[in-house]
Amino acid sequence: MTPLQASPYSPAITELENNLSVVLDQLLSGGIGSGGTIGIGIAIDKIKIKERLRWDPALDMILGVCREHVGKYVLDFHSIAQAEALYDALQSGEVHLASEATVIALYCLSSHPKLYAARPFVTSGTCKTEDAIAHEKLLHLVLGAVKNKVKGSGLRVYFMSSDGESRCHQSFISMFLRGYLSSSDPLYKLLNRLLLFNLACGDDGMTPDFDWKHVLKQFRNVLLRLLRITLNNVTITIPILQQHLERDGMSSLISHSLLVPNDQQDVTLMLRLLNSIGNLSFPDNSFSPSLRATCLMLWLLGHLYHALLEAYLDIELRLKERLMRLSIVSHLVLALYSSDRGDFAPVQLYFDVQSMVKNIYFSVGKTKLDNPNADFHVILMGTDGLEKVFGMIRTMVGSDTNPDQLQLTN
Repeated sequence: MTPLQASPYSPAITELENNLSVVLDQLLSGGIGSGGTIGIGIAIDKIKIKERLRWDPALDMILGVCREHVGKYVLDFHSIAQAEALYDALQSGEVHLASEATVIALYCLSSHPKLYAARPFVTSGTCKTEDAIAHEKLLHLVLGAVKNKVKGSGLRVYFMSSDGESRCHQSFISMFLRGYLSSSDPLYKLLNRLLLFNLACGDDGMTPDFDWKHVLKQFRNVLLRLLRITLNNVTITIPILQQHLERDGMSSLISHSLLVPNDQQDVTLMLRLLNSIGNLSFPDNSFSPSLRATCLMLWLLGHLYHALLEAYLDIELRLKERLMRLSIVSHLVLALYSSDRGDFAPVQLYFDVQSMVKNIYFSVGKTKLDNPNADFHVILMGTDGLEKVFGMIRTMVGSDTNPDQLQLTN
């Protein structure tokens, strides 16, 4: 195996080209696009790393410092003077040890495990002070390198995906909502018939995507926030939600465990809570007006959650049925947000949901044009492939520690 090359500074085009060759050459040499063009997603995420300096013998450079502030320092390890100068800069606070690493990977929208597995090609240390302008510059560099590498190979970049980090939001808006799909584009003829559909995109129909599990976790966290949510002048709090879950037959012990807001990243609790709300029964006519109003709003909210969960997790659904569920989600979110704005959900969550749904429709349309006989799996969207890579990394290093930048790259 050929090792990847770490980025001591902000990623450079030579490093990107080297790593893309490592992760793609074997696939490209096998005639990957012989059956038609295959779509590519680019996933961006961060992973916690050990804050320490390492010497990379392959590069003869020092790793482990943040890309935001290291630009004027020499990281080539020609003598101990470079290490001492960097140490002084760390002591003075001009440079920081990298506390996280930005990892960027690509994956193919294919049913073949060898193709849909995420392939990281960027590992860059950060101190989390990077602004949106610098982040957008990095994403432009990455996107250009990938497009140049796959040109004429039977691969095509469809979208970039993030977990919803704020700098990615700003960069995605600037890059992928800069214009509208041209009426001369074959994709326009497929999507223009959809009423209310947003055709804003970037060059070559590029669209932003946000990870579906992070969107679901945001829905759960909004439910459990200390304030409340309000739908059509009906206020829903945690005690009210618990009362209605127990009215439908759930035990108080289980309802209490589902509504504890301590762990905002627990996927199992999130799925169980949203599914429980999605299965609440329709209100009975014998209920009092206030109780019936609350039940109706919870039933409507549950309809939204149920459609979203089914679109990704029901293995029996066909693609057409998944798209119908996602259309339900998009229209319900639009109606609820138009009515109650921030009392229903933060604007960032609204943007994430609509961008996620729109990207799937765009990607299905591109697949239909590029490779009509290909399968399309909604579950492959987002950053899940990169999360699996992170899981393997944590298993290799051990559950009680984080890798440093050199270990992460290796």
